[in-house]
Amino acid sequence: MRILWVSNGPYKPFAYGLQTAEIIRRIPQDRHQIAVLDFTTQNHVIQIWEGIRLYGMGYQQWGIDMAAPCCKHWRADVMITFFDLHPWAGNMGQTWFTECAPAIALCPVDHDPPAPTLINALDGFYKTIAYSRFGEAALKGAGVQNVGYIPHGINLKVFTPGDKAAARKRLQIPEGRFVVGFVGDNKGQPNRKGIPQLLRSFAMLKREIPAAYLYMHALVGEERGGVDVRYLAQQLCKEYGVSLKPDLDYGFPSQFDLIHGVYGNDDMADVYRAIDVLALPTMGEGFGLPLIEAQACGTPVIATDCTACSELVFNGIAVKPLDKWWTAFRSYQFLPDPRGFAKAMQEIARWSDEWREASRNIGLAHVQDYDIDKIVSEQWLPYLDAVERELCLTS
Repeated sequence: MRILWVSNGPYKPFAYGLQTAEIIRRIPQDRHQIAVLDFTTQNHVIQIWEGIRLYGMGYQQWGIDMAAPCCKHWRADVMITFFDLHPWAGNMGQTWFTECAPAIALCPVDHDPPAPTLINALDGFYKTIAYSRFGEAALKGAGVQNVGYIPHGINLKVFTPGDKAAARKRLQIPEGRFVVGFVGDNKGQPNRKGIPQLLRSFAMLKREIPAAYLYMHALVGEERGGVDVRYLAQQLCKEYGVSLKPDLDYGFPSQFDLIHGVYGNDDMADVYRAIDVLALPTMGEGFGLPLIEAQACGTPVIATDCTACSELVFNGIAVKPLDKWWTAFRSYQFLPDPRGFAKAMQEIARWSDEWREASRNIGLAHVQDYDIDKIVSEQWLPYLDAVERELCLTS
């Protein structure tokens, strides 16, 4: 079966691109042939990545104008879209679908209930794949038909426990500190990843544990409409009467290297090994890959108890949100609780060695369900084979 995969390019250092790469490189090309419509590049030259054809986005944002031409050029039997469908809502319609191959939506659900724009966008799709159990139940509850479930996965040969001291040395984290980590995209206001709440909870933690240190694997400026971390840290320093100085109390990677995608999975595994706990005070997640990656490295996590995160915390603490709030997408996301996160950080800092080891082992056992090799072989390939049979494409 010939598949046009529509998403970020597999070389992009963001969740969609990284997960695209992990999936498509494991699909045997003699079984299903995949090409990618990369709507994040305006390069109109057809490129090759690990033997897989990449098409550029065309002239309309999100590659809307190129979906049908690329389906035709690739002679696609089916098209799989892997991104947040809100931008496409209202730009598709039945004419758009008739010009493309039968479409399968691999889509996040980060509102509760699913946003009306998402439900409307799914109306013309042949099938839908949710990658969280929360998303699967929410879509079915909203009346979406033909909903399947295939979770995201990670490379468990890379994300493994390792030498904490060596990892901290590579990241230049000061010795003898209780290190809170954050991995996420500093983008948009309100900040969906909860960076203001993260910094507030860390300031509260510093009152109780002055030696605490925050490592943020994120942009720390307003380049993408996000939070100016340095400025907010200065304000919180005055508000809480604690030290929040760059390098001394918090750190972050080379911003140049981060922007240019220098950090790969090996580097990220070192981040998770170096920290004592990963914090994700999110307002809503379609999945939450850092939670699984950190636990695979033996590191406990703290996350808002909402959307997909509720099913991904095995070694750590899920913090109840303060409340829910009505977003521009006409549905609810959730307000992270800074005090709840600060309390959870303190609790994990005080875990006994025995408790820490037991919780670590629970996490390591559960993340086996998110082994990308297992997910592709046991879920993706059978799913695609079934689609091929259903569309009568087998000889």
